[in-house]
Amino acid sequence: MNICWDVQHGLQHATSTESAGAVTPAPATVTVGDDILSYEPEFKVLICKQHQYAVRNLYNHLRDEHKTIPIVERRVIVERYTRCELEEPAKVQLPQPLGPFIEALGRPVKALQCDGEACGFISINRQAMKKHCNQAHD
Repeated sequence: MNICWDVQHGLQHATSTESAGAVTPAPATVTVGDDILSYEPEFKVLICKQHQYAVRNLYNHLRDEHKTIPIVERRVIVERYTRCELEEPAKVQLPQPLGPFIEALGRPVKALQCDGEACGFISINRQAMKKHCNQAHD
């Protein structure tokens, strides 16, 4: 779902000059956000679809990683997503192992999963899995 914003929302738009010399707003819509971002309300995270990771500081992310997006549009995107409730990274509830994947993060990769009772530890690194099993499950 895309959201269009207009000048009533206090956003800057390009202007055009009519024959009488008056300055009037150009078409008052800017389509933003959903093509590059996904808000996952179940986990309270904002995900950049292009980079396939959660974003905590959207302003900095757009400024540093999406420089081709005009600054006016970046401001619109930030304004739109500031209303989203974001969880602190350490408190984000992880999805269930082998459950449905979050499309914005990309397709799952092959990994190892601990079969310890109610453990659920997953890693793509064999050494990390061995270390986990030795430390957590003796």
